[in-house]
Amino acid sequence: MSDRHSRALDKLSANLAPLFAEEDFELAKKTLVEACRATRRVRAGKDPKTGAYMYDDVPDYPIRVAAACKVVEWVAGKPVARSITANLTPGASESGQESSEGFMTALMADPEARASLRSTFDKLVEAAEKAKPMEILVSKPLPESPPSTS
Repeated sequence: MSDRHSRALDKLSANLAPLFAEEDFELAKKTLVEACRATRRVRAGKDPKTGAYMYDDVPDYPIRVAAACKVVEWVAGKPVARSITANLTPGASESGQESSEGFMTALMADPEARASLRSTFDKLVEAAEKAKPMEILVSKPLPESPPSTS
């Protein structure tokens, strides 16, 4: 095992020490190390002499990647994920919410928000120019009252 992996696992042990017994750490580290070396057995064909199936052990990359990600997450930490939801329904101020015009005015008054929007739009334009697929979710606003069935 590389020195970097060893340091990462030692740091993991130090962070979790108050929660578990020492033998639990050793078992967790051993499990992660084994998972980073995971293999799976695949059929490699038939033996021409006996006709019996032959098998090879090959790396199991999904398991290895998941174990490596866990080590990195526990040692370095997960990146922060944030989500912002805004109701931009025209005329929303009647229901006590800020209208889309008021929201946009307030948004454009904040230099940090403007910079963030500019960066996001630039990335979208760049992706569109390179013809990269983008996922855009659009939903219609719900009606104020359910449609009548009569």
